[in-house]
Amino acid sequence: MVSNSFWKSFGTGFLIVIAFIPVLIILLITIVGIPLAGLAILIFALFSYFAQIVVAGAFGSWISQKFNWKMSMFGAFVFGLLLIDILKLIPVIGFFTGLAVFWAGLGALTLHASSETNK
Repeated sequence: MVSNSFWKSFGTGFLIVIAFIPVLIILLITIVGIPLAGLAILIFALFSYFAQIVVAGAFGSWISQKFNWKMSMFGAFVFGLLLIDILKLIPVIGFFTGLAVFWAGLGALTLHASSETNK
């Protein structure tokens, strides 16, 4: 999903981060919504963890295709994860790289989950 439409994934991830806190507050105000808020926090935490994994795989395969390197999917994932982690070490660029990876991965996971439920 990230490699097909990066900007769509990026924008969706940004909107999810913006809308998460107000939705969580509304759910916590109602007594019935408290379990749903807990479930939403759990799903958000899982998607936050998996976001970098999704983007690393897409980034590694994109780089390997650009340079015509023959690489397995796992090798492309490791290469992409290594490049993302190296970029995150740069002081100012690292923060924005991490934010972009987080938003793109979160959006891609959400778009993929929503497309699977629509089938």
